[in-house]
Amino acid sequence: TDITDRKKAESDLYESQQLLELVLNNIPQAVFWKDKNLRYMGCNSAFAEDAGMPISAVIGKTDYEMPWKDTQAEQFRAEGRLVLESGKPNINYEESQVTASGQVNWLRTSLIPLISKTGETIALLGLYEDITERKHTEQLIYESEERFRRFTEATEEGLVFHEQGKVVDVNPAATQIFGYSDISGLIGKNLLDFILPKYHQLVLQQMQMESVAPYEVECIRNDGSVFPVETSTRAYTSGEHVIRASSIRDITERKKAEAQVRESEARYQLLSEATTEGIAIHEKGIVLDVNRACSTLFGYEQAEFIGMNATDFFAPESRETVLQNIRTSYEKPYEVMGLRKNGTTFPRELTGKAAPYQGRMARIPLLR
Repeated sequence: TDITDRKKAESDLYESQQLLELVLNNIPQAVFWKDKNLRYMGCNSAFAEDAGMPISAVIGKTDYEMPWKDTQAEQFRAEGRLVLESGKPNINYEESQVTASGQVNWLRTSLIPLISKTGETIALLGLYEDITERKHTEQLIYESEERFRRFTEATEEGLVFHEQGKVVDVNPAATQIFGYSDISGLIGKNLLDFILPKYHQLVLQQMQMESVAPYEVECIRNDGSVFPVETSTRAYTSGEHVIRASSIRDITERKKAEAQVRESEARYQLLSEATTEGIAIHEKGIVLDVNRACSTLFGYEQAEFIGMNATDFFAPESRETVLQNIRTSYEKPYEVMGLRKNGTTFPRELTGKAAPYQGRMARIPLLR
């Protein structure tokens, strides 16, 4: 009976050891254990694979005899010695490892002191998992975020990122445009707080779209002043969140320039209609506009002039001179023979000047 019990105990122990070995060799983490002198007492197959040798060859070796002997042996031994001497585990810290193939992997490692019933530290248990892929992904994300940060900080356009109307991030240009000293004045606020109420409905409609072409609204600065902006929006997905990125371009100066152009053109229209001298506007010889006096002078309706060649209103003997002076931007007075719609000719003094017209440069001849 005693022999039978002993045999059964030996069998159970063997099966338990076999099961433990099976477990160790099938978990994704690499596992090893060292004695108090930091010699390897054993490991699982994942560790042996990283070491580039069978498990039996690992046993009895120190880190000075492993593939990382020239690069990390001192580091690994120092980490192990600290845990053995302190009796305190070092859990989930990150470090690199040079494998037998020379590849550098990133590991998340834990070192645990093995303590006997008497309280004595007798061995060191180590386990780690390969987090190289995760570290690579983190690096890619970091580099992407750095590129994005550099771009948003460098651009002069304001960039406002919002989720369901709540501002989640802005770039420095947006902070400056809205008159805040830092981003805290914008983060967490409702986007509509910075837009005149009469535009709220339009903005809410545009926020329902994935991509919005540029449109104009009026915004409110921190000091309460109102200013015009041109904005466009594009939606993108960040995890489970749909974020909208809106560009904000302050168009105050553009609006002033447009108003000045309109005022200038209005003054021109008023003066050109009041004068008795013929005035025309052309671009590279193609007529864009004329005043009433010019229409009367040549016998055409004003609408008939538009799109015609300016040289068509001069007698053949004057056309080459007129064309040459257009090409050279000649601005002094000279005499020409005009040609009316009915075919009759008449002498005139012609002076041409370059001037802005509807946002581009044109030539304005004056006929006396």
